Amino acid sequence: MRNIELLQPNVQSALKTLKSRAAKKKIKFVVTSTVRTDAEQTALWAMGRRPVDIVNALRSEAHMHGIDSQRNQVVTWSLDNSHADGTCFDVFIINPYTMDWDEKVEPAMLQSSEYAELARIALPLGLVWGAMSNPLNRGHFSYGS
Repeated sequence: MRNIELLQPNVQSALKTLKSRAAKKKIKFVVTSTVRTDAEQTALWAMGRRPVDIVNALRSEAHMHGIDSQRNQVVTWSLDNSHADGTCFDVFIINPYTMDWDEKVEPAMLQSSEYAELARIALPLGLVWGAMSNPLNRGHFSYGS
């Protein structure tokens, strides 16, 4: 889900402020995930770890569209669903020079200094950057934890 209205009200407010402050620094991003069901988390976790037919069965159970074998890549780092309670969201920074929606997002692409700058903007808003606990989780932000 990408619907920010599913986030807790204080997280919605922090996200809106983050987006506004980031725009002033010429950092644009899209929210790629907000609240997830446990079924969605399980389906995402299976990607890149299980055969595509099993992944697609899990995705179907979670009411998600199927993927092909090329898209069957690891996209989440834990079965723990930190997105369930509406206090977390994931973003992808839009960089017109490197962005290609048909291209798999490689961890190296997430090492942009723009993510670190976004984290500096997020911190005073009560948001914690996912890369602080997992360097591959640069697009993840949680409120207060």
